[in-house]
Order: sequence, then C-alpha cells, then structure tokens
Amino acid sequence: MKTPISLFTSWLGVTASLLVLTGMVGAQTATTGTATAGTTTAGTATAGTATAGTATGGTTGTNETNTGVFVYELSFKHLEGFNVDFWGGGFVVVPAIGGTGSVILTAIDNGKKEYVLGSNSVDFYFAKTREKRFSVVAMGSGAPGGEAPVFAMQAFGESNYGITIQNQISTLKVKAAKLMKGYAQASQDEGLLTAPSSDGTVSFVEFSEMKLEFDDKLTDRMNERFGGAVGTAFTELEAEVKRRGYVLRATGTTGTATAGTTTAGTATAGTATAGTTTGTTTGATTDDPDGDGLGN
Repeated sequence: MKTPISLFTSWLGVTASLLVLTGMVGAQTATTGTATAGTTTAGTATAGTATAGTATGGTTGTNETNTGVFVYELSFKHLEGFNVDFWGGGFVVVPAIGGTGSVILTAIDNGKKEYVLGSNSVDFYFAKTREKRFSVVAMGSGAPGGEAPVFAMQAFGESNYGITIQNQISTLKVKAAKLMKGYAQASQDEGLLTAPSSDGTVSFVEFSEMKLEFDDKLTDRMNERFGGAVGTAFTELEAEVKRRGYVLRATGTTGTATAGTTTAGTATAGTATAGTTTGTTTGATTDDPDGDGLGN
C-alpha cells in the first residue's frame, strides 16, 4: 500500500519555481591617446559593469499585503480507490480578498506524524450565481501519462459567514464560507515504471471527500498578532503544526522542490573587464623642448 508520503514527494514538487539569471558583462571601451608637443594624453577606459543574477524561491506566500488572511482546517474522508493511503488533514491559509494561498498537508505514516508544505499552491476566489455568492478553493497538478500522479482538489461553500478582519493597520469586513466541501482525486499509471513497487501493487486511484472548516481562533491570531500577510501566517501555521507533534519530512535536491521543501535559486554575478588604454607620443621629446632636433 502506497503511503501519502509518496504522494507528497510527487505532487508538491510543483510548488516552487527556480529562476537563475546570469549576470550581464558590461562592454569595455578604450580611446587611443594623442600626442601634442611631447605630451601624451592617455586613453580613457570604461570598466565593464555587472548585474548580479536574481533568484526566486522559498516558501513565502505571494500576497504580502496586510489585507488579512483566512485559515481553514482541512480534513479528508476516503470514498473509493485502491493501492494508496491519502492525506489525513492539514491547513490552508489564503488572502481574505482572494488570491494565492498555501497549504500544509499532514499524515500519519507508520505511526509517525509528518507534514509537508505547499507554498503558493492554492487558488482562493469568490464566485456568484444570480442568487448566491460562493467561496472556492482549488489546487492540482500533473498530466495524464506523466511520471507524477495526477492530482486535483476543489471545494466550495456559500459565502454567508460574516467575518471581521482586524490587524495593526486596518479593519476589513467580508463574507466568506464557514464550510467548504468538495472532492480530492489522485491517480497514477505505474505500468511503465522500470522499478516495480515493493508491495507488489501497480498503479493507484483515490477519491476522497474533503472539507475546509473556517478556524476562527487561528484566523484571529494570524491577523491580530502576525500582521495578516499570507507568508507570515504560513510560517506561524507551520510552527503550530510542529507544536501538535508533526515533523517535516526532510528530503530535497538542490534547485528542486521535493516533498514540499523549496530550495531557492542561485545567482551568478556578471564579471567586468576594464578597458585597455594605448597611447603613442609623436611630438618632441623632453630633451628637445624647442623642437628643432638639435637638443638643448
């Protein structure tokens, strides 16, 4: 039976991006010196300039304005499927006005409580019909036929819960869903894998019911004490999960996000080569100041 940790490794690799920009080498110029009456004017050189590369990475949410956040607690209930154990629960933190949020997924694997981080992997938005307004959460990854599992998770609920968001600089009143319900699905075709599963199974499919329940206490704490920014709240949520006895599954490869761990990109600075200067003297020498060729 495949554990949820194997799904963590395959899916959460999409939550980080690595951008490496190579520094640009500045151009170099030189002006040949000119000579007048025994005086040489040296050429001038402009040194090359370098712009250091920049890197994008890390686990900070993209919505860093202090407009407030919502915290939802995740839970899953197995419906149908085979050959895999799904996630047990977790937390989602999203901007109160809608936008990109982050998720922490938890599981108990062989008695060990573990979690992974999915930074910037959640889309939270508001929708409406002619009669009602809704809150929606969606996330997913993968494509059929690929090496990674196909994963999708969507949930929604009616936006009928009045919420007041207060932080150090603002107060926001908004209506959002108290409870969102939906489904999570994962599958993978393992028929072409060169290494067979150690438990003798091949491929898997999973359908789970999922719920997101608004957590009033954590939402208030993240806004009042931690400024109401997604990135800051995400960091504090991880600390909360640790206090509940979960440990981060530690795997990773440089430049790649695996198991929810993000490795920042690296930057290579450009190099600068100074221009070279060549000057020639064609006028009189310092021993023949009057220029008649006869010396002093």
